[in-house]
Amino acid sequence: MKLKRIAYLGLIAATVVAVGFSTTYVTGADVSLLEKGVKAKVDSLAYANENYDSILIPYILENSYDLAELDAAIIADPLAA
Repeated sequence: MKLKRIAYLGLIAATVVAVGFSTTYVTGADVSLLEKGVKAKVDSLAYANENYDSILIPYILENSYDLAELDAAIIADPLAA
């Protein structure tokens, strides 16, 4: 019983050490990727303001269903609707 416990603890310790060695640590001073433009800040408000009338509204109108029509379809066959 004691051998099993030691084996489990050894396995857990080996896993923790392996995770520690395989992890890439980045400090706050490492901004080389940001300087190169690899990571862009996503600004959802700016995206919405730029694309609301040209992309978002047409997509909603093309992919929407009339509520009365949808209600009738659900009542007729819920799995098919």
